[in-house]
Amino acid sequence: MASLYVHIPFCRKACSYCDFYFSLNRDKYENSFTQALLQEILLVKDFFKDLPHQEAKKYAEHGLRSVYVGGGTPSILESENLKRIMAALFRNFKISAHAEISLEVNPEDSTAEKLLLWRSLGFTRLSLGLQAFSEQALVYLGRRHGYLKPMALNSLLKNAQRAGFKNISVDLMYGFASLEDAKWVESLKQVLAFNINHVSAYALSVEPGSLLARQIAHGRRAAVDEAHASRQFLLLRKVLKQQGFLQYEISNFSRNINSFSRHNMSYWQGRPYLGLGPAAHSYDGAKKRFINVSNIHNYARVLSNQKKHSTEIKALKQVEILSTQERFHDFLITRLRNLNGISLTEIEELFFENSGTKKLRKTFFKQVTLLEKEKLLYVYRGRRLRLTEKGLLFSDYIIRSFFIEKQDLVQQKTKN
Repeated sequence: MASLYVHIPFCRKACSYCDFYFSLNRDKYENSFTQALLQEILLVKDFFKDLPHQEAKKYAEHGLRSVYVGGGTPSILESENLKRIMAALFRNFKISAHAEISLEVNPEDSTAEKLLLWRSLGFTRLSLGLQAFSEQALVYLGRRHGYLKPMALNSLLKNAQRAGFKNISVDLMYGFASLEDAKWVESLKQVLAFNINHVSAYALSVEPGSLLARQIAHGRRAAVDEAHASRQFLLLRKVLKQQGFLQYEISNFSRNINSFSRHNMSYWQGRPYLGLGPAAHSYDGAKKRFINVSNIHNYARVLSNQKKHSTEIKALKQVEILSTQERFHDFLITRLRNLNGISLTEIEELFFENSGTKKLRKTFFKQVTLLEKEKLLYVYRGRRLRLTEKGLLFSDYIIRSFFIEKQDLVQQKTKN
């Protein structure tokens, strides 16, 4: 089933590692952004109705299975503006009564009053951006909020549960020099001591052009060590497994299947999604990807010039027609991150059924054989291709190794 993402770009401070689009000018742009977002909702309200037939039918029958409000830091948005946005979403889209509706929040914003408000607006799931559980680690990451002591986290979670939130996820980061192994394990155990049912944990990635990349280049921050990150990933898996968590994707763990992130699962399964807000991406589930203008000033300007209910959105959304090569690569990237792996039947049907794909098929399975010999992949029950435990440490390398050259795909004609 389809999903919807809303990008709220405002932050109080730039985190050193972040390369997402954000703005520090909330006071200047919040109202114009909100008005522009409401206009975008009107412009694209029929997005799901216009999907390829089967997906449009699913939307008509079931509505959206997931709505995710992320950023940025959506929890700093003025309450009245968040109310207007949520009301517009419910008014213009069919949202399932059983939908997972998530809000990304920072600890310092999560007062008892705010938690009650968020629940009243329809949110059913919180994604709490802790990132680290020590002052030293937070300084390295450039995070704004201070060290959240266990008692403060306990109070926050109790207030969330009193407000009616039963589904709470915590975001953590690891793999950087100032986070020692013992402190990482201690942090995990502290978090798991509370009634958390989902953990997303990401190895710190130094993105080109980020503040952290410049700090490392000038010797102001210690460089990220891959061996250190790999060791902490294995500790993460060990501790969470001991606590009864299921790892269902490389970076995501859940107490049970009912707590899997539906929104992320939609991405990994190649389902259609609509992205609203500056720099947001959309996908029709077949061949088209849409990318919103990223600059918040231009985003507001473009939408202020649109007439109500206009279908002219070319100035807002860049449209990409995905080549077979791009679709094949996207399929591998999303499916292999999921620990359930790739259905060999599905990949045959989507990419290997036509007469012009013999070379592609041969190249793909040749690489599978090589990776099996390296004990990075295995075929489960003859039907699914999955990463081994060793393969989880080298997932980026494995996925890149499957990136077939364009000439191997040029003759391919797919079913879609």
